[in-house]
Amino acid sequence: MRSPAAILKVPLSFLEAFVWTALTYYVIGYSPEVSRFSRQFLLLFLVHLTSTSMYRFTASIFQTVVASTLAGTSMPAWLEWGFWLSPLTYGEIGLTVNEFLAPRWGKVSSANATIGQQILESRGLNFHGYFYWISVGALIGFTVLFNAGFTLALTFLKYPGKTRAIISSEKYNQLQGKIDGGICAGKNKSTTSACSKSSTEPDKGRLVFTL
Repeated sequence: MRSPAAILKVPLSFLEAFVWTALTYYVIGYSPEVSRFSRQFLLLFLVHLTSTSMYRFTASIFQTVVASTLAGTSMPAWLEWGFWLSPLTYGEIGLTVNEFLAPRWGKVSSANATIGQQILESRGLNFHGYFYWISVGALIGFTVLFNAGFTLALTFLKYPGKTRAIISSEKYNQLQGKIDGGICAGKNKSTTSACSKSSTEPDKGRLVFTL
């Protein structure tokens, strides 16, 4: 059962998100309301939790060293649906909506829209306030999905190469003694004495790689 790996990461995500938000929120100059501070902390906590879950899931599927890079400054039109499949999309939407729909950005400009709405529209993120909670729900869903995929991948997928276990010298000597004892049992006395001598010789290494 692999679910404890995800559960053990929750306190780490909580701590890192809290420390980051506490150190940067008011220093950067975000809206001073405590409620918006708490909402940003919640969103960063979920982004961190989702990211670690996604990395574990990716590592469990691609079990060798794999590097992938997406180059380019703009996304083709036929790939725009991928915008909604990225967990970071919902983190960005939640953070921007939480900040630029705050009261201090509510001054109406000459374009009959608030300054915050104009900033969001210029960045292609002109979403309503309820999209914050949609982003929270999406991040929770991604976390559950990635952890479920991580568990299933480790349960059913096999490592593509040869696996080698690392055991102690004491355990190796015990296993080697059983093998030597079985081989030497049916041989003559001279061969048996030679087998017993070789099996009792101490190993110099501390760890043994078994093929």
